[in-house]
Amino acid sequence: MKTNPEQLPVVGVETEITCLVTLPGDFQYENVGTCHGPDRFLDSTADTPTKTAFDSVINSQQIVTSLGNIGLGSTEDGMLTNGGRMYVDPSGLEYATPETITAEETVHRVFDGDRIAYLLMRNLQERGLVEGFQLNRRAVDHNGTARGVHTNLTVNKFFSPELVGGPALVSLAVAKGAIFGSGGLIVDYFGNTSFHHSPRLSVTDTLYSDGSYSTKPLVRTGMNDDTDCRRLHFVTDDALSFAWPMRASIVMNRTLMELIYAGLDWQVPELTQPMRSAITVGKYGMDCSVEVMDRFGTVKNMNPLNILVSIAEIALAASGDKLELDKETNQVLGEVIGIADMMKVDKFSVAGHVESVARLGAMHKRMEKLNVGINSEELCTFDYYWDMIGGGLAQTLREGKGQSWLGFDKPFSLHERNRRLLKAPQDTRAKLRAEVIALNSSDTFVVWNRVSIDDESE
Repeated sequence: MKTNPEQLPVVGVETEITCLVTLPGDFQYENVGTCHGPDRFLDSTADTPTKTAFDSVINSQQIVTSLGNIGLGSTEDGMLTNGGRMYVDPSGLEYATPETITAEETVHRVFDGDRIAYLLMRNLQERGLVEGFQLNRRAVDHNGTARGVHTNLTVNKFFSPELVGGPALVSLAVAKGAIFGSGGLIVDYFGNTSFHHSPRLSVTDTLYSDGSYSTKPLVRTGMNDDTDCRRLHFVTDDALSFAWPMRASIVMNRTLMELIYAGLDWQVPELTQPMRSAITVGKYGMDCSVEVMDRFGTVKNMNPLNILVSIAEIALAASGDKLELDKETNQVLGEVIGIADMMKVDKFSVAGHVESVARLGAMHKRMEKLNVGINSEELCTFDYYWDMIGGGLAQTLREGKGQSWLGFDKPFSLHERNRRLLKAPQDTRAKLRAEVIALNSSDTFVVWNRVSIDDESE
């Protein structure tokens, strides 16, 4: 199975943004999950999601108006003139980035989505439709309620993880929790609070799933058909607030797909107990081992970091022979190996790059300063402060302190962000789609891979 050399794989990320909203009349619609308390929001994992309180009060036309007020044209279902999409799904606001070619641009576009969501809510507030709000980048709240963060990658139209590559995709999904997790607190059934390096991995409940709301799989088998390709959804990612791990995670996704196409995925260590491994790595990150069967059929214990290193080394060894890795991939794979080596010596030495480690270190300092324990309300509040959109600690470190931009050609720039917010990528189909939306034609129908004007498809 080979890729189409005429068609570069593109990336897009869908992020369900956690939000706490106070509506007029002081009615609080909450889908954040209160600290150490029952979640008042209807479970978003139901098979048939119901209309949210937010959706029932703030309608699509009001959102379109507010998006227009911040400079973005939008269709009624949220397709934007910057090539992305902002809409309300069963769990609240969701932003889908425009299609991009490089992982670096994808990361910038994800954080642009945070800014758009924040400006949207501010405008709704200015119009009197919302009293107050708090937005967070969070895949799993303290009560274990999960929301989706899907990294979508175009793949060969004949690819199916049920037929080829499934075990390697499972191994990657689990191993990524050792270095690409967001960190965060989760309260167990007995009321005890624990730090989890990758909260999304910790709530995994099945190996494969076709994408139903009621499951949290390691690998999603249901894919969207697209123009001469399919879109594979990587569904175990946390809602990262650091730039480097997000970029590296995307590059590892692409790299593994290249290994699968080249028939080299058999060399990737295969987890013998994937579900148990997911829960273990979700909680402990790199500080654990998982049981794998290596390429020679030998069953042994392995640090999850070494699975990532193995994938990177297999790809680099095959580069120029069976694989043609681009500049970004070669660079980032080297970074993954280097960061993993540093973590093995001193985990906290990579706090400037790895979010879960930075978050854990910040929590240790907070507990020491306030003389409180991990079960305290103070630490719970601090955990939500870490990933808050619009002044949260991780955002401040990323934007104000220049942290987590290892290897980026263009780290955070206020000027560049403001430009991107309103402009689609110029090297993917998002450009054409955005231009059509900007026409604001009442006869225009727009979805990701189809544009119809006056009943004529382009």
